[in-house]
Amino acid sequence: MQPEDLNTWAEWPPIVLVRESATRLVRVLEQIEPVMQRDDIAPWVLVGGLAVQIWVQSDRATKDIDLSVQDRSVTASIVRQHLATATAQRNGVTIDGVAVDFLEAFDPSLIPDDVAIDDAWFRNLTWFEALRLRYLRRLIAMEQQEARTVEVAVALPGILLAMKLAAVAAAAPGASDKRLLEKQGSDVYDIVTLVEAATAERLIIDLRRADQRLFDRTVELADRWLLGEPMTLAKRTELSADSGVIAVVSGRVEQCGFDLSEAVASMR
Repeated sequence: MQPEDLNTWAEWPPIVLVRESATRLVRVLEQIEPVMQRDDIAPWVLVGGLAVQIWVQSDRATKDIDLSVQDRSVTASIVRQHLATATAQRNGVTIDGVAVDFLEAFDPSLIPDDVAIDDAWFRNLTWFEALRLRYLRRLIAMEQQEARTVEVAVALPGILLAMKLAAVAAAAPGASDKRLLEKQGSDVYDIVTLVEAATAERLIIDLRRADQRLFDRTVELADRWLLGEPMTLAKRTELSADSGVIAVVSGRVEQCGFDLSEAVASMR
């Protein structure tokens, strides 16, 4: 769970969550974590917006919990069997009104090297590498002057960056669906937060530990979107309709692209 070569993050301080939406998710994690430690459940790891918040201070609200797992149906069945508050839903379970989605990752070595990397293939690769390089992290949430603490296996920040870039790329440039645009906006926000708080150098070190195909695709997407379409992404964050604010966000997005590009170049 905590390989020696992942000590880049050994001294990274824990983040204290104070938003009510976050503490609600922590209460769900407190329930599900003991069940997920059972011997009959394969390795799992926390990904998504809450995983980002565990690494970097963020005031963005997230409504659900995403876990990368090796077998969605088996995991969901065991959780429902041993947790009375869990009910079935399409992608996993619901616990106290919170959706816990299980993202099933298969071994990418089963796919020939000459197969083109499409969006679905790349998303699976990020989920699989999150599982392989998972890191045990302490999560602290404040609720009514009481600290709630739970330890969870969480994806490394660099792998989370890859996931967020994959999500941005999956949204068509001309998309008009409001929910899709809002989701992409939150992913852009997470990317900026990760790069600015965790630093590009640390993120690239994480990606260097991962599958080379994941590293190459992530760098490609960062150049394509952060450097190539910063204004488009800034508009989709929907932080403000004010053009001045959007321009500032665009500058931050582009700067993140430059920082990542320089970090990659410095390590070659």
